[in-house]
Amino acid sequence: MSAELQVKEAFEHLALEVEGSPDAWSSTRSRVRRARRRRRALGISTIILVATTSFLAIPKLIADRSSRFSDEPAPGWSGYTDPDYGWTLSFPSDWHSQRVQESQFEYHAEGILISNVDHTFRTPDLGGQSFTSAWDMRGLPSSLVVVEVAHIRTIPGPCPGADTPLPLSLKDAKSYDFPPGQSYGAPQPELSLSVTAKRDNHYAVLAWIGADASSADRAILDNIVASISFENARQAEPPSPGFNCVSN
Repeated sequence: MSAELQVKEAFEHLALEVEGSPDAWSSTRSRVRRARRRRRALGISTIILVATTSFLAIPKLIADRSSRFSDEPAPGWSGYTDPDYGWTLSFPSDWHSQRVQESQFEYHAEGILISNVDHTFRTPDLGGQSFTSAWDMRGLPSSLVVVEVAHIRTIPGPCPGADTPLPLSLKDAKSYDFPPGQSYGAPQPELSLSVTAKRDNHYAVLAWIGADASSADRAILDNIVASISFENARQAEPPSPGFNCVSN
């Protein structure tokens, strides 16, 4: 029932009770008017309260939605977007990172190397016309954790295949043991994960975990690998006529 009908019925009910008394009529009209003013004030207050509550709730809803769908790294982590190919990942801000840009003979790699040890990694100098893509890790602590994510091109390269399912996991990586003369101090085994994204099958994730690496740093390594995204990665160009490739 509307407020107007409630007031009308109240007025009629009181009118029946005081019928025949002019003074009572005056008193009744005053009481009804006061009641109506109270109802109007209550209605206006309710509207203001609802509007204010809704207004205050909107920023929170927006903030909640932003936090759920944001692509920003978690607090204490940094984001990396590869300038050449557009893929992304996240890593702890206090971990060492360096760009990977190697081009020797028929080997070309662009990407990033991340480690829990503050150290500038370099490839061994073999002299002459010799070259290795291995990193020299001799003298580094046994708690070492290193991961390299790169776009690697060799001639001939691997044959194109289906895109690798995400998120990536080192549980799917292959293990390779290199003899001391070829490992250059890197913890063994080397974990290698070949990745195809947007028909580009030249991506690789390589990881090395020292024997005394903490469980916390091992978990961070897993999170770094799982954060790799190719959503905005560059689409691979189709192979040229006569392209030779190597099947995995």
